[in-house]
Amino acid sequence: MARLTLEQAIRNAIEVEKSAARFYRLLGESTDDAEARAFLEKMVKEEEAHARAIDDIGRKLTSGEIPGQADDNMECVETMPHWAYTDDISFDQAIEIALEAENHAALYYSAIADGFQGKAAELGKVAEFFGTLAKTEEQHVKNLEGMLEKKRGL
Repeated sequence: MARLTLEQAIRNAIEVEKSAARFYRLLGESTDDAEARAFLEKMVKEEEAHARAIDDIGRKLTSGEIPGQADDNMECVETMPHWAYTDDISFDQAIEIALEAENHAALYYSAIADGFQGKAAELGKVAEFFGTLAKTEEQHVKNLEGMLEKKRGL
């Protein structure tokens, strides 16, 4: 198996976020719960914004060409496929699904950051970039946990 390059890692991360947006869109279209639908539509916009930001920042980290597609199936990194065809999820379920998906993304980005750890300054920047992505996803988890606690009156 070929070693993951920076350029491929960036493309994969972009595809992770695009897949998450498609997943949240599908969930939003399958529910009649207005609160859940609004939340999921917000998640779609956030994931699309993440994809654009990763693309913009990632291109500044490399002088190489960003591949046109992921080198692996990124559909499962920030989605919960077992929920994809469930009809009429509730707002609480939508938050729980997002929590699980965001946790998966944080773990994925953390693993990528670990893989780029090294002494070279360039590798340090790459590890920092993916570490920041992991921390961003971890913050999303905290925000979602807060929403769920508030919703449940905890």
